[in-house]
Amino acid sequence: MPNYDDQQPLEDAIQELFPKFDALEIRKLLDSAPALSAQRPAERVLLACLLLSEGDLDRLKHYLQQATLDYRDVLYWAFEYNDEPPVHMQRYLKRR
Repeated sequence: MPNYDDQQPLEDAIQELFPKFDALEIRKLLDSAPALSAQRPAERVLLACLLLSEGDLDRLKHYLQQATLDYRDVLYWAFEYNDEPPVHMQRYLKRR
């Protein structure tokens, strides 16, 4: 998994990654993720799930489920683990 930028606003990520979907519907899906609302880094966890999904709704649901099991996993996969991202996702990488 690539090392994505964790400073991107959540609403921007929704617009960029899911341009063909209703942003409010994506936000409702994010907000409905069980147990995440109680977590302190909820916004960052949701961003991690969005970025890892690469704009695929099924993958987003998968990563939201993984985050409910242990949110630290998706944070690690998105923001710490260094691997080569797909070309179309390279613009979301942290700038070094």
